[in-house]
This record gives sequence, C-alpha cells and structure tokens, in this order.
Amino acid sequence: MPPTTADLVGNWRLLSYVYTPDDGDEFLPYGEDPAGLLTYTADGYMQVSIAARDRATYDANDLQGGTVEQQAAAARSYLAYAGRYEMRGDRVLAAHRADQPAAGLERHHP
Repeated sequence: MPPTTADLVGNWRLLSYVYTPDDGDEFLPYGEDPAGLLTYTADGYMQVSIAARDRATYDANDLQGGTVEQQAAAARSYLAYAGRYEMRGDRVLAAHRADQPAAGLERHHP
C-alpha cells in the first residue's frame, strides 16, 4: 500500500542535507552532521530549521549583537522555512514551497 499523508505527519530529526546545484556537484552546506527538525501537519503545512553543528557564535551573548562578520557567518550556517507540502505518487515525496517572500524555491525530499 502506498504511503499516505498520515505516514508523514509529525516531527522528524534531520539526518543529512545534501545540496545539488544544476551542475550536479553535490555538497554539504551545513556539514556532515547538521542539526535539524522538520514538522509536517495533517492539513498540509510544514516547517524546517537546519543549522551546522559548528555554527558561528557571537562574542556577546546577545541575539542582536555580534559584528557584521559574525552575523553573516551565523546566517550562512542556518536555514529555516515554512509552507505547504504535498504527497506525490507512491513515495513519501514532499514538495516544499517556502511562503516567505523572495524564497521561490521548491525542495524535494524523498
């Protein structure tokens, strides 16, 4: 029997994140062991947050602090988005379209 949305609903720990650009040269933007959590709801919404385990920190213990360079390094080592998902075919395959402006990305997850 093919998987259903009910099989996907819940919280999932990210095991890996591999980026494959159009040239096909895969790489791991968040390292070999990224930290991440994905949540899928029964009504078709999802959220994901991914961070490199060695994510850059600020000199000060202040979320709005840090130098411009520290802020840029922290931003490069973290990704979060939310939006709708759908099941496709007989596999657990979700197409994510980020709802945030300017994202415009479709992500496929086996």
